[in-house]
Amino acid sequence: MSTTCPLCVYHLEHLDKSEKETCVSPGASECQHSRSQPCDLCCRFAEGEQRIQEAKAALLRALDDQRELGSELNERNDLLLGKLPVELACRIFQLSVPPSLTLAEFREQLTVNSKLNFTSPKGLLKLGAICRSWRRVAWSHPQLWSDIFICSTPKIMSPSHITFIEEWIHRSGELPLNIFTELKDQFTENTYLINTLINTLGTVAHRWALFYAFSSLPAVYGEQLALQFRRATNVQGFALQTANQWGRDAWGVGFAGRGDNLKFLYLSGHQQDVTLKCRNLTHFVGEYRTIGECVNVLRNAPQILDCTIKSTLDHDDRPASLIHSIKSLNLCGSPDILQYLELPSLTGLVLSELPKSDSFSDVVLPFIVRSGCQLEAFTISRQTDIIDDYSEFFRLNPSLKYLELQPHYDCEWALSRLGELLSPHVNSSDQILPNLRSLTYVWTEIPSHIPWPTIHAVVQPMSSQPNVVWRPLTEIHFVMGRMLKKPEEFLHLDDLERIQELASQGINFRISAAKPAIDVIQACREYQRRLQESGE
Repeated sequence: MSTTCPLCVYHLEHLDKSEKETCVSPGASECQHSRSQPCDLCCRFAEGEQRIQEAKAALLRALDDQRELGSELNERNDLLLGKLPVELACRIFQLSVPPSLTLAEFREQLTVNSKLNFTSPKGLLKLGAICRSWRRVAWSHPQLWSDIFICSTPKIMSPSHITFIEEWIHRSGELPLNIFTELKDQFTENTYLINTLINTLGTVAHRWALFYAFSSLPAVYGEQLALQFRRATNVQGFALQTANQWGRDAWGVGFAGRGDNLKFLYLSGHQQDVTLKCRNLTHFVGEYRTIGECVNVLRNAPQILDCTIKSTLDHDDRPASLIHSIKSLNLCGSPDILQYLELPSLTGLVLSELPKSDSFSDVVLPFIVRSGCQLEAFTISRQTDIIDDYSEFFRLNPSLKYLELQPHYDCEWALSRLGELLSPHVNSSDQILPNLRSLTYVWTEIPSHIPWPTIHAVVQPMSSQPNVVWRPLTEIHFVMGRMLKKPEEFLHLDDLERIQELASQGINFRISAAKPAIDVIQACREYQRRLQESGE
């Protein structure tokens, strides 16, 4: 392959190495840079580059002048805010931007969605860009700057980003900080700035209140963040999502001593099996974690109340751990971790996406027997093949008050099977679900009509009790799992009459659609009323 000058495309086979390195001229029939003499075309090219740079600089100066003039014009036309007390102006600004996430909202988003919905700070930045007086108000109000959002990669990160983050932190005063970061792996020469960013956040680690980190960066950055986390003595909610083995050796040290204020912990990805003692931890979410690590976290958190485990990774022969404090457990995927737990205080259990096997009878039922717990709420979702095991499960949990079924495919089969299980036991001493108060059923597919025979098969055994023990069912709720077109036309007049009959029995019968969020029964009643008024 021939070697050419990068600009003038002159063939360089006959030049030596030093001449090739200096050859950058465009368009000459003979590369004159080999004789240290630029050609005319090269000179004109360089002059054009110079004019472009001068034009860019002039444009930037003109834009700066225009912004200054716009700011001055806005300030002259500010007839209200500039006359208000600073405290009131700050309050107006505070109401104009999205509120900070609370610990409960932080926990709920990560538990339900496994991700955090970032709130863009653009609205806040626009407030400071209006004029000088608005900027003085915005920059002097620390409450506006207590949330820090960082979504970047080494490819686009620059020193100006670090400076901007430092200024943001300075404007937040000494308030607790909510820090949300997404750092993605795209390597360039700017990777050193990730170290600078982590160190910058580490300078205020004692002010971290909520911290969320999602990263696909190499392990060295995880180790550095873990060392900064050691200083986060006041953090209440911490979430870490990684796409690789991120700082395996450092996180065991990083979590040491974080038990005083940490109340919510979310771990997803592949870190080391971390043994940490969290005296005040009340909620834990583990996703793609080992069973051993999840059990260790629960065993060392004496105040733990709620636990969500998704897609555990390993199995072992460890004995079951007795944990008295847990009241709510949410499992997604394999329930094998139940083989290593004994939860006598458990009152709420959610199972979803169980594998199509005997896992319910082989794992869940022995866990209930071993724990001796009395559930009050039970949800099982996206299942089709374990309905036959409900009978024994219900007998083991006579205290059950709230039941939610979310089958994966069918609309009616699981509900009708439940009616069959309940019907034979209405008048027997071995009554199933004697304390049931609420039944929720999610229709995965929208039915063409309301299956009233099936509904009555469920309702009548629950409500028409000739014996002394009366099942206190007060609510039946059906949820449309898919978008419902024209929800106001879903029910007919005879459907509304049947619903009214249930209401006369003291049962609140509800049908709601998730997309759009609407009360279907109320929409149908309004629609029927309009039809009657119009005479149609």
